[in-house]
Amino acid sequence: MYTIQYQSKVVETILPAIPARNARQILAAIGERLAVDPVGLGKPLQHGLKGYKRLRVGDWRVIYRMDGRNLIICDIVLRRDAYGE
Repeated sequence: MYTIQYQSKVVETILPAIPARNARQILAAIGERLAVDPVGLGKPLQHGLKGYKRLRVGDWRVIYRMDGRNLIICDIVLRRDAYGE
C-alpha cells in the first residue's frame, strides 16, 4: 500500500465543492484502488503535467504524482475542465 497525501487546496477548497456522493466515490477510489496500484491504474499525463498521472472516477479526474511510496493528490477536476472542453 502507498501512503496518500493531499495538497492543502484539495482538502480545503476542492473536495468541499464536489457533491457529496461524488466526493465519496472519489475518496473510495483513491483509498481502495489507487493506494494499491497507482502505477497500473494511473494514466501518465503529458506536456505541462509531465510526471503526473490521472485516475478516472466517472466524470472526475484525480491528478496525482508519486514520490517513492507516497501518492500526492494534487487536483480533482471534472473531465470537461481538465481537457478544456
